[in-house]
Amino acid sequence: MNSRVLLTIASVLVTLIVPVSLRAQSPAPWVGAEIIQPQEHDVVQYGTLGVNAGQYYRLRLNQPANLALQIAIATNAPAGFRPQIVVFTPDAQTIGPLLPIAQPTETIATLLPTNAHRVQFEPFTQVFSKTTVDAQEEFGAGETYIAVYNAGNTPGRYRLTVSAGSALVQWQDAWQLPVRWWNDQGFAGWGWQSLLTPLLVALAIWAVWLRLQHHNLHPQPRRPVTKATKKKRS
Repeated sequence: MNSRVLLTIASVLVTLIVPVSLRAQSPAPWVGAEIIQPQEHDVVQYGTLGVNAGQYYRLRLNQPANLALQIAIATNAPAGFRPQIVVFTPDAQTIGPLLPIAQPTETIATLLPTNAHRVQFEPFTQVFSKTTVDAQEEFGAGETYIAVYNAGNTPGRYRLTVSAGSALVQWQDAWQLPVRWWNDQGFAGWGWQSLLTPLLVALAIWAVWLRLQHHNLHPQPRRPVTKATKKKRS
């Protein structure tokens, strides 16, 4: 067997072995998933999905909880974009339906049903959206994987909300309100209504300032003390 034949065989073996070894070394898609803890306030996540693509989240709970899971898309989202939620509950065996995304080992996959598209309005962010998944699920203490995947044939953006029913915002989380407003505009699309909330906030601050000025409660600038001022005081 000449050297040319040996070189050809070696090249074929390398092309077969390298992809297999790279696939074996690549981490599972759920490794490094973002941790969400919806025990004190709602958790809102935004993402973009391609066709047959998924985004994993690691739900961490200190105690069992009944959580509301909701998926919303923009009102102008393409008809072929169909985001869905699947819950991976830890178990001794791996059981689940056929999915376009990988399933974590030793989990039971539960596909949440999709609902008829229901248009809702967010008063704070002045955004309209369509709810495609709205479900209540019981979760045990510990860690559970949640994945949002695209079952359609068109990419698009989604908003995932996980709520334990505590709608009140803590003072330490007040800084998230401007961030939520900004993210919602990018999610639903910027428009003239995007300016309503900043305008209302500016009007409220202006009204408070006028009220303080009317009662002489606003801070007055300190004037420098001069000789004429001292004589006037004396």
